[in-house]
Order: sequence, then structure tokens, then C-alpha cells
Amino acid sequence: MFDQVTSNQLWNGLPLGCFVLDENGKIVSCNTRMCEILTVTHAEMLGLAFSKLLTPAGRLFYLTHVLPQLQQGALVEEVYLTLAGEQGDSLPVLLCATVFAEANNVYYLCTVMPMHQRNQIEEQLVDLNQRLQHLATTDPLTGLANRRALEEKVNAILKSAKHEQVSIAYVSLDLDYFKSINDTYGHGIGDDVLKEVARVLRATVRDTDFVARSGGEEFTLLLAGINQRTLLFCAERFRSAIEQIKTFQFGITASLGATLVEEDDTLLAIMARADKALYDAKDSGRNCICVREKHFDTKSDCSE
Repeated sequence: MFDQVTSNQLWNGLPLGCFVLDENGKIVSCNTRMCEILTVTHAEMLGLAFSKLLTPAGRLFYLTHVLPQLQQGALVEEVYLTLAGEQGDSLPVLLCATVFAEANNVYYLCTVMPMHQRNQIEEQLVDLNQRLQHLATTDPLTGLANRRALEEKVNAILKSAKHEQVSIAYVSLDLDYFKSINDTYGHGIGDDVLKEVARVLRATVRDTDFVARSGGEEFTLLLAGINQRTLLFCAERFRSAIEQIKTFQFGITASLGATLVEEDDTLLAIMARADKALYDAKDSGRNCICVREKHFDTKSDCSE
């Protein structure tokens, strides 16, 4: 058995803040670490209601959930609370508490573990996850969303299509004769062309639209609030904007294939229709727009 001296050394040497409450929630004992956490003396702690040490939000949760649980004899594990500092700051802690009886009196033995280091680690993890998510969904050359982000976006649109009555157009845009640009001027110039096209597309889309580099010299646009009647007109803005690029000693044009996203569509079906429309635009002489409706046997509309 531990003697009284050893017990006191252990109590005050614990790395956690420890304190004992009476049935009314007042502190009747605390260890040295608890005083260090709160920067108060042992004498200042005794007789103080623990609720007084908490921020308003922490106090409300403690009085309505934690203390009633203890008064019913329940074990309290890993409750997140915030202690109030003298300078108006707050310290997040994890509180655990249990009930014990001594000489016909009921007490609550509590421990608190400061969470400032854990919060910093969690913030770093959140930041790291956000950066990883950005890397996983962003094309490194153009800064646009990549194919993975595009597919996630389309799938999200399809899931919400039954609840939201906003029509969406899917437009595949492919630069004309891009291989010749690479072969003639080099891949460095080819990369500059892709970055310039991305800049123009980003400047041309509305806030409600979405643009991605879906691969190679192909880009994809998701245009919100577009119907069959306005689709060609809206797609023409992008074809024209690319044709007007004067950054290089050669001209740049693009062929576009467009289709509307239907309520019962699938990602593969949408992409197949847009690809077919894009092939139609290439076959029609390039630098134009073709539209495919839901069934491939529907006649395409092409516009130069």
C-alpha cells in the first residue's frame, strides 16, 4: 500500500490536471498540475464552483450535461470543454470524471488534459488535407480543375438533378491542330498555349460555371442555366474568345462538342454524347460547335 506521503507525491506529480468536486460541483481538492494549468494557487481553487472556471459555452454544457450525469452516478469520458483565462482567452481541455463515495459523502474525481497542442496538430492536418485535395483535383500546368474533379462535379450534379431544376450543359473543347504546334514550335510553346487558353476560359466563364482541363489539349465546361435554345449561343462565347487570342505568332482555334445533362443521365453517357458532338465538329471543318441531344440518332446542329 502507498503511504500518505507517496500518495501526495503521485497526486501532485500527475501530468494531468486533477481535482475533486463535491455533490454541488465545488472543488474540495486539486493537484499541482491543475493549479499550473489555471495559473492560480491551491487556496484560490478550494471552494470554487468548477463552472466558474469555464467559458460561457463550456459552462452551459457542463451544467446541463456533465454535472447531471455525474449526479446520476454515470461515468463521463472525453468531454470537450473550454476553460476561461484571466486575459479573456480560452483553453480547450478534455475532461473525464468518475463518482466515488467516502464516509457517506459522494465526490466526483475529475481530470483535464489541455488540448492546445492537439488543436495545433489538427489544424496542421486540416491544412495538409486541403493541400492534398487541391493537388489531387487540380491540373498542375493550368491551375484548372482536372479530370478527377470534373467527374466528381458531374456526379454531384446528377445526384442533385432530381431536386434542383437547374439545367446544365456539358461542353467538350479541343484545340485544333495542337500536335502541329508542339511539333513546329516545341512543347514549351505548347504548354504556354494551354496556359493561355486556360486563362481565357477562366475569364470567360461565369461564377456559376465550371471549367476543367480534362486531358491533353482538351478542356471541359459545365454551364449552368443553359437550355437547348441557348446552348449554341453560350458555347460560341468560348470558341470566339479562343479564336481572338493574339499572344502567339500563330492563330489558335478550337472545336466544341456540347450536350445537355438530363435527369436520368450517367457520366459515361454524357461524355459519350459530348465526344460524338466533338467528332462532328472536327469532321465539319473544325473551329465550330456541334450539339448532340440524348440519342445519337438525333441530328446534330453545327455552328461556325
